[in-house]
Amino acid sequence: MSLSLRLAFEDGTEREIAGLPWQTVFQAAQAHGIELATDCREGACATCKARCTEGEYDVGDASPEALTAEEEAAGLVLTCQMLPLGDCTLRFPYPFSLTGGAMSMQAVLEAVERVAEDTVRFELALDAELPFLPGQYARIGVPGTEAERAFSFSRRDRAEFHARLLPDGLMSNYLAARAKPGDRLDLSGPYGGFFLREPARPVLMVAGGTGLAPILAMLEALDGRQPAAVLFGAASEERLFALDRLAASGAKVSIAVEEPGGNPCYQAGFVTGLIDPPASDIDAYVCGPPAMIEAARARLRAAGIAEERIHCERFLPT
Repeated sequence: MSLSLRLAFEDGTEREIAGLPWQTVFQAAQAHGIELATDCREGACATCKARCTEGEYDVGDASPEALTAEEEAAGLVLTCQMLPLGDCTLRFPYPFSLTGGAMSMQAVLEAVERVAEDTVRFELALDAELPFLPGQYARIGVPGTEAERAFSFSRRDRAEFHARLLPDGLMSNYLAARAKPGDRLDLSGPYGGFFLREPARPVLMVAGGTGLAPILAMLEALDGRQPAAVLFGAASEERLFALDRLAASGAKVSIAVEEPGGNPCYQAGFVTGLIDPPASDIDAYVCGPPAMIEAARARLRAAGIAEERIHCERFLPT
């Protein structure tokens, strides 16, 4: 016995498909030629998040970091895990055009440089054209291993990335010690429903650490079409980066550091302490560690910003 699934996308496109009781929403859509935005397919990355507005379902095996208890109570689901128990309606926070799926290719490392105490910037030349939206990310293979890591594009028109160097991390060790121009790497993408929407109102962007990377791409694409404010936070002044690009963006920039080093231009504390929206009629983009995301969302909601105007991307250390 099949179930009816109504899929509604951000651009107004709707599709009605049939699903089987044992199929996840993602599997049912794939069987009908619709490749929903996804990445890990294990309930851990939150890329496939949507909202179920009608119907009963089993939320499946979702990681609490990818789907919080609060989000689950609000009807949010991970479509790679959600099992419909009857007819359901789902709303997706991205346009139907994003359902094309990811591409795989090889890339050549063109540049790699340390830009902060624990941050490396690197740039790749791709073997094929890869259309992506500012804010999306790619998965990049670690040379000499079977592992891959996710990095957000930090330019709107080319494959530039910023990586945090983690103690004994696979990609961190490669970038810090062995990477050299000419190296070949595997890449797939684009992934993610975190991207800059067509600006219709002022924009507030909140970034923690290398969560600034997709914000930089968004600022380039925004190109002054709407007023923008950027709140950037790091553990110390030595971990700040891309300050010249922020200054040149035309956005109003505020910076917080957890361990002040004496610069009076920086506020002591967490970046979420800078959140004080001038109005509720804004779009917010938040990117960084999970705890920062939740604190920022709470402050934004308390300021009257509607949930559908708060776009988030969690960065997890790997």
